[in-house]
Amino acid sequence: MAAERRGRLWRRLWRRPPAVVGAVVVLFFVALALGAPWIAPADPQRSDYGKIRKPPTVANPFGTDDLGRDNFSRVVWGTRISMQAGVFSILLAIAIGVPAGLVAGYRSGGVTDQLIMRLTDAWLAFPFLILAIGLVTIMGASLTNATVAIGLAATPTYIRLTRGLVLGTREEEYVQAAQALGAGGLRTILRHILPNIVSALLVQATVSIPGAIIAEAILSFLGLGVQPPTPSWGTMLNTAQQFLETAPWMAWWPGLAIFSLTLSFNLAGDGLRDLLDPRDY
Repeated sequence: MAAERRGRLWRRLWRRPPAVVGAVVVLFFVALALGAPWIAPADPQRSDYGKIRKPPTVANPFGTDDLGRDNFSRVVWGTRISMQAGVFSILLAIAIGVPAGLVAGYRSGGVTDQLIMRLTDAWLAFPFLILAIGLVTIMGASLTNATVAIGLAATPTYIRLTRGLVLGTREEEYVQAAQALGAGGLRTILRHILPNIVSALLVQATVSIPGAIIAEAILSFLGLGVQPPTPSWGTMLNTAQQFLETAPWMAWWPGLAIFSLTLSFNLAGDGLRDLLDPRDY
């Protein structure tokens, strides 16, 4: 049965070429992030004033920037920054939002649920990006603070999603049977509810990461995230805006990297959602 199920999963996966392409591109960027020290041909912070704003060549396939730094190396190292901000910020949102949503959903209608959801509603009154900008302004400009700010701004989404999933799952017969047999609240949540909503949370995380990556790029573009000379796609775009007419390649590559990575995560997330949909079994 296990082999048959795996075979069915693979067949369903290969029937979704965009999802496969998206997953491959995501894995490619993951490899870039992990292998940046070995893949980047030059120090991304080393200036060469003899190569200022040079167009793409064999030696510098992405050209150079306003300080003569190799754009290819900076894009490669910027991948690590974007992946770190995107993944860790969503992990933070999950770590805070899922437990809160589990408690609120299981205690639906009670004082605890009302308190959590009213705080969540107040949280959601602030647009995601505005809240992230406000938080990082208070905490100070750095990659760590930007990651925390993005994670906190994304947390209400996971509280509401988890609560809704719990409300639907706790009415299932297997949950009610466990409660009838004397299972306590914590055991019911951890053993019978959480395992059955993990797939939906995983899909949500996959489609949330692109938003976090774009948010990090925006914060860095505004000078609230990664600080120069550390390479970041957002800071590269900030620098490139001054030279769009004379050196447009400075904006091409970080912009294309952001577009490719976020689109690929969305395609992979859509495929994962279809793959995990129990209605197709």
